[in-house]
Amino acid sequence: MYLSDNQYATRPDTPEQRQVYGYIRSLAALPPPEAIAAFYRLLWDGIAPNCGAVQTAWREIVKFDDFDQHRLKIINRCYYTLANPWHLDGMRGRALEQLILWLEDIPEGRGLSPFSKKLRETLRLYKESDYYAVLKKHLHLLEDQDGYAEGRSRNYFGDSFSDYFFIYEAGTQTLDIESADGNLNSGVLQKQERELRRYHHQLGQFYIRYKRSSHAERINPTGLPDAELCRAIDLYRPKRQDSFKRQSDLFKTEVQQIGTTSEFKRATYDYVMKPVCQLAPGHQRWFSREFQTTLACLPDDVPLTRATKIQLFRKLLNALAKHDDSRLGGDHLYYLITGIGADVVTSILLNIVLACEMVRFELEKRFAYLHHRFADFKKEAVEWLVSAFDHMNVALALNAKHLDYFKLSALHGGKVLDSM
Repeated sequence: MYLSDNQYATRPDTPEQRQVYGYIRSLAALPPPEAIAAFYRLLWDGIAPNCGAVQTAWREIVKFDDFDQHRLKIINRCYYTLANPWHLDGMRGRALEQLILWLEDIPEGRGLSPFSKKLRETLRLYKESDYYAVLKKHLHLLEDQDGYAEGRSRNYFGDSFSDYFFIYEAGTQTLDIESADGNLNSGVLQKQERELRRYHHQLGQFYIRYKRSSHAERINPTGLPDAELCRAIDLYRPKRQDSFKRQSDLFKTEVQQIGTTSEFKRATYDYVMKPVCQLAPGHQRWFSREFQTTLACLPDDVPLTRATKIQLFRKLLNALAKHDDSRLGGDHLYYLITGIGADVVTSILLNIVLACEMVRFELEKRFAYLHHRFADFKKEAVEWLVSAFDHMNVALALNAKHLDYFKLSALHGGKVLDSM
């Protein structure tokens, strides 16, 4: 539900859809109880009081020949159209919770007319779909989470969603929302940036106090032991000598003069192998074979364009983070992390992302998929994965300035965090 090897096909909104989405967007300004009641009056009964044009548009949408094919996407778009302004508001957490969890206690009625029967059938299908599973991830990002969190022990990996800022965006939107017009997840992006700033500050405070051997109010914001966290910060921080950021800058400078894909592939191979050199010969051979096989998938005579470079790094990243049903456990990352350590795997992935920032979101999708897949596992059963997420959270936070994580701040002229 997060991953696709192909460009997601989008269908332009019809005039009827634009009218319905506009009506739902207007509901965000109402008091939450009124907005939620009006929202479900439309989606459940097909009624928009005092808005005959909206009712007619909604009926036309349901009568479309391809409605059954697209209906879950249409319902999904309706939810995000109302949810996003409430995320941006920052004070509508309880309203979002009520909006999303209404489906958990869906009424029994089947409807009297074919129109209302179709609507109610569609909402019931939506409730059982991956679209709804992803929508419920928003519940982890509410400002006033007491209601949703009540009785939850946080023993399960899925309960830690809000701890990992880098999966906020990828983990809370399906491919149709990612491709839709209007940036329907900007409210989540705002929360992601806020959490990133808070987390970055905590890492900085921890690091300073750890280096001073000060135990006074030394708060470790991760699940890593203190010594391991300090080593991780030393390893990933961009201002250290010969950091991954500085190596990626050198690589980008060196390849500026390269004009052919074959030359670029050779330079890329040398670059991605650098973090591997410290490993045992057997592991080095595995990575060398994996990278060479991946690079060979792109013919040497393909014109070297920006799109070619992005495609190449995307393939390299997916070669390491891909799901493989032919292997026990199904994930390359499991064997890599348990074999060479979360810090080494994070270094290799960070090295790739810093060389081509456009593949950052692909990395986030892979981790969002893993978080969803193992959500119902107790944390002690997937310690390898918890460690991988903690290391990636640290690595991306320290390099956030260089990975376009502050695009909202930049857009509005705000301050961008300096690197450590």
